[in-house]
Amino acid sequence: MKLIEKIGQVFSIAMHDRKYNRYQFIKKWCFSNTCQAVFDFDETLCSQAKSYILRTFEKEYQDNLPAKDADSPLYEDDAYWFGYLITYWHFLYGISGKEIMQKYDVCKILDEFDPLHTLSIKAAIDKIREDDRNE
Repeated sequence: MKLIEKIGQVFSIAMHDRKYNRYQFIKKWCFSNTCQAVFDFDETLCSQAKSYILRTFEKEYQDNLPAKDADSPLYEDDAYWFGYLITYWHFLYGISGKEIMQKYDVCKILDEFDPLHTLSIKAAIDKIREDDRNE
């Protein structure tokens, strides 16, 4: 699904261009109305460019944006994968960003990019669910 790739690209831009701290960004994204609108397949948002979706998130958090981190561009691939993963996860199992934050250690998931990204996306999700045994 193109939307899943688009959200991965939103995360990638957040690291490469905006240089947001990856941990703060993923946490704020999961709790954001922007994330929920994407998950609800709000066509007025989902049909927009990835830069527009990121600006919508930034407008939502305008007074509380993630910190800048000079190393963030090094984690562009990790962030893309995480954005892709949680969006796929939602469409596969109907889990919200808030539920992912409440049930799983998203920082640990991001830190496990190296071994997890070698699996199929569904296998990675199943491994995360199995490891945390919260479902």
